[in-house]
Amino acid sequence: MMPALTLHRILKAPRARVWDCLVSPAHIARWFPQDPEAQVTVDIDPRPGGRFRTSTTTGAVTTLTDGAVLHLVPGAELVLSDLFGPDWQPVPDPRTGCTLQILLRDHPDGTHWSAITRHSALAPAGQSGALPEGWQGIARHFGAYIEKSLTRKTLAAPS
Repeated sequence: MMPALTLHRILKAPRARVWDCLVSPAHIARWFPQDPEAQVTVDIDPRPGGRFRTSTTTGAVTTLTDGAVLHLVPGAELVLSDLFGPDWQPVPDPRTGCTLQILLRDHPDGTHWSAITRHSALAPAGQSGALPEGWQGIARHFGAYIEKSLTRKTLAAPS
């Protein structure tokens, strides 16, 4: 069994807006990279078996993640993995060996966001590793993007 990392955040935004930021390529491209200089392209087909692909370029380095949506309950749950490609095709050499489950629930202050990642590169319990800090950074960046977007009174897709 892969080690798991679970993160929780209370986001001061309605669940429908948080969901939109999770499945809209324009939004994902804005919150996913932690480096503000990164150029990101996103392709997502938000349905079970649909493609999830990101290409992030920072300087001369491009990182590609290609996977699939494994499970989806609109507004409530999204499960992605790079172990499968679109239409459930096995990936012969997955980049990271990761499955990410995101759960959204209503909360009196907005939305309770939970992310559970099962990742082949996570250190076993009791050992340290850099990967949890990376996921923490993505979670902080996502939360900041949501809150910043709300101060603009809209979460319309960026142009």
